[in-house]
Amino acid sequence: MSKLLTILLALLVSVAAPLQAGWFDSEETKKKLEKKDEPDYMTLAALMIRDGHYDRAESILDSIDKSDPDFNHVKFHTLVGLVNLNQGEYQASIDAFLASIKASTAEVDPVLYVYVAQAYYGLQNFERTLWAFNGAGDYINTLPDLLGVKATCHWSVGQKPEAFAVLENADAWYPERSDFKIRRIFYLIELKLYMEAVDESKEFLERFGAKADSYLVVGEAMRRSQNYPDAMLFLEKGHLIYPYHEKILLSLAHTYMQGGHNIAAARLFEKASSMNPKYLEQSIGLYRMVNDNWRAKFLNAQVGSGKVKLKNWLEILLQEEKYEEILAIEDRLVRYGILKEDKMKYAMAYVHFISENLDEAEKYLEDIADAKVFKNALKLLDAIKVFRGQKAATL
Repeated sequence: MSKLLTILLALLVSVAAPLQAGWFDSEETKKKLEKKDEPDYMTLAALMIRDGHYDRAESILDSIDKSDPDFNHVKFHTLVGLVNLNQGEYQASIDAFLASIKASTAEVDPVLYVYVAQAYYGLQNFERTLWAFNGAGDYINTLPDLLGVKATCHWSVGQKPEAFAVLENADAWYPERSDFKIRRIFYLIELKLYMEAVDESKEFLERFGAKADSYLVVGEAMRRSQNYPDAMLFLEKGHLIYPYHEKILLSLAHTYMQGGHNIAAARLFEKASSMNPKYLEQSIGLYRMVNDNWRAKFLNAQVGSGKVKLKNWLEILLQEEKYEEILAIEDRLVRYGILKEDKMKYAMAYVHFISENLDEAEKYLEDIADAKVFKNALKLLDAIKVFRGQKAATL
């Protein structure tokens, strides 16, 4: 499941939780629990669901006698659906909720369709999620998080105009929320409508003010429209106000990199590495790109992984053409498994070729499978043959 889908599903769960409260905390429930006679098993099951004891709730529901003519099938199937939904058994929960809807003699409670939508969304069946939302009618308009999910479903099935329409209505109903406008901006970017995205971003800034997210949204829109100078200025302003906002910092770094300012980008990634060491890699690579190997070596000493550190060191030595030093660490390269990569095999073969260790060079070239690397390997094998011929001719 994608990260975005996981987040949106979590939103659905958070929305559904208060909707379930009616089953658990009503006055009717409290009165039933105070009775001294035989307990109401469905009420007990509802309480188990509320407290997260889904296995217990399932056992209680399995033991209930459903033969009574006045048996509440709607409530029973709803509780079964909730147990399955919370356990990730989405298809079983759908079957139960649909049975509850079918058993309803009065007007169907729209929350049942919300539960069905949640389950279909868990299965990534976006078309049926939309069907369930339609069943809930205007009720979902009272739940703004669901409107964002509905827009996502329309977008996922290729219904772009419908997605924009949902977001436009949601923005009108909940003008204090910025997420609908942000989603609209990034949909425009995805459609490559960059100028429209920039215009929307400016409107977003006027409406929601110069907050951190505002700088990020507008800066990203400008960056993706390849308007790098304006993006740099805007993100730099945001970076000055929010110097330790990781996303602004990274967006600015990528903007400088895409705009051809690799030194500035390297410094920003270096700063970002103080928040998260994973950005050291990008900073080291950029410093190498601008031939600042001293800085690359300094940062490489801070890398936590021995394998990554050694691989970076190999690439720096290759750039500096220090072949003897590379041969001196060959055993370590083998031990860390770095020379299992075809690219690294070729690099080591080249080092041995330059050092006139032709047999060793050929061994590294023998089992290269990557198509691009293989072409270079063939050229190097030809060079080895020529060198052998020239060497033999001088004897």
